[in-house]
Amino acid sequence: MLKIGEFSILFQISIHMLRHYDDIGLLIPEHVDDCTGYRYYSERQLPIANKIQALKSMGLGLALIKEILSKYASNDQLKDYLELHAMEQREKIANMQKQLNLIETTIVNLGHVSDIPLYSVALKKFPAYNVISVRGRIETPEDKRAVPFGLFGQGIKSAVDFPLGVKVILSLEGGAYMLTIGEFSNICKVSAKTLRYYAEIGLILPDEINPENGYRYYSINQLEKVLLINRLKAYCFSLEEIKSIFGSEELMDEVLFAALDKKKKEIAVKVQKFEDTLHQIDNDMSNLRKGKSIMSYMEEIDVQLVEIPMMYLLSIRKNVLEHEFSEEYGTCFGKLFRKMDEKKLTAAALPMVLFHSDEYSPFGLDTEFAIPIKEYATGTRDFRPGLCLKTVVQGSYSQLPSVYAKQIGWAKREGYENSNALYEVYVTNPAEVSQEKELVTEVYYPVKKRGSKERIDRETL
Repeated sequence: MLKIGEFSILFQISIHMLRHYDDIGLLIPEHVDDCTGYRYYSERQLPIANKIQALKSMGLGLALIKEILSKYASNDQLKDYLELHAMEQREKIANMQKQLNLIETTIVNLGHVSDIPLYSVALKKFPAYNVISVRGRIETPEDKRAVPFGLFGQGIKSAVDFPLGVKVILSLEGGAYMLTIGEFSNICKVSAKTLRYYAEIGLILPDEINPENGYRYYSINQLEKVLLINRLKAYCFSLEEIKSIFGSEELMDEVLFAALDKKKKEIAVKVQKFEDTLHQIDNDMSNLRKGKSIMSYMEEIDVQLVEIPMMYLLSIRKNVLEHEFSEEYGTCFGKLFRKMDEKKLTAAALPMVLFHSDEYSPFGLDTEFAIPIKEYATGTRDFRPGLCLKTVVQGSYSQLPSVYAKQIGWAKREGYENSNALYEVYVTNPAEVSQEKELVTEVYYPVKKRGSKERIDRETL
C-alpha cells in the first residue's frame, strides 16, 4: 500500500487534489485507516491514476474523465470517443496555426511600415460617374471594417451606403466627424456593452460625452485603435496585455513587435502541445484497434536494477514551482558550471536533478540541481544512491509519472522499497533540442530490500 504522500509525488498530483478525486468519486483510496483517517492506495490503482493523467493531458476535464471511465469500458467505445476528440484537437491546431500565420504576417508588415492595418484610399474619376474606392491588403475578415475609416479620412461630404449594412452621413465641416456609440459599434463589430467596458478599464474612452444626456461619441480617428484591439484579441492577447501595449511610453511599433514576437512563441508552444496530445491520441487509438488497453504502453517501459557508486555532488537545492522549472534549470546549472570553472573542478557524470519532497505540491517541490564531480572540494557533498531502479526515457517528460509508476510497481512486487531521493539524469540538454522526441532522460529510483536496514534519511546540504 502507498501512503497518500507517496502516491502524490509519484503522479505529480497534490494531496489536496487526491482528496478532491476521492470526494467526486474519481479515484477512491483502497483503504482509509479508521483511527487516523490516513488514506492508502494500492498497486491496482496505479493504472487507473495513469489513465486519469493521460486523459487530463488530452485536455479533458475531471467530470468528463469520470464519465469516460464509467461509460466507455470497452476498447471500441473508448476508441470511438478518442476519434471524436482527435478531430476536435486537429481543429484547435488548425485555428492556432492560422493565428500564428497572422502574427507572422503582422510582424513582417511592422518591418516595412508604421501603420496597422495597411490601407490606402484614392478617389478615381471614370467617364460616366464618380466612385469612392478603397485599396488595401485584407488579411483577416474583420479588416473590412476599416473601409469606412479610410473614406472618413479623406474628408468627403456625402451620404454613403456601405456593404456593412450601415448608412453613415459624413459631415466634416467645422470639425472632426463624430460617431454615436451605435454607429461606432456597427462599423467595428464591437457591442456597445463592450465599448462601455473598454471605457471602464481605460482601454479606449469616448472622444466626447454629452453632459446633458450622457450620450457617448467617438471620433473617426479612434476606429483604427478599435480595429487594432480586435486584431490583438484575435491573437489571444488579453485586454490587460493590450492596455499595457497602448500605455507604453516606447515607440508603438517597437512595443508591438516585441509583444507579437512573444505571443508568437507562446502560441507555437501551445500548437506543439496540441500536436503532442494528438500524437498520443493516435497511439492510444492504434492500441485500441489492436485490442490492447489504453495503458498498454506501460508494458514497454523497461526497469533495470543497478548499483550506483557514491559520488560527490556540487549542487544548488531550492523550492521550485512547476512552471519555473525550465528557467531554474538553466539558471542553476549556469551557476554550477561557473563555480566549477572557478574551482577548477571536473565533471564526473552528466547533470542531474534530485527530488526531495515527500509529496507533490503546486506551491513548489524541494529540488536539487547537481553535477557529479571527480574532486572532493568545499561546497560539495556525498551522495550514495546505492541500489536503484533505472529506466531510460526517450521523448517527452510527460512520460515520467508513468515511469515512476512502473518502477514502484516493480519494487513492490520484488520486495523493495524506496531508500533515497528520486533523481533524473539528463543525457540530452533540454535547451539544445528542437523537438521533445529528441530528449533522453535516465530515471533513477533508489531502493533497498523491504525489512532490511532502515530507510536512509534524505541528505541535506
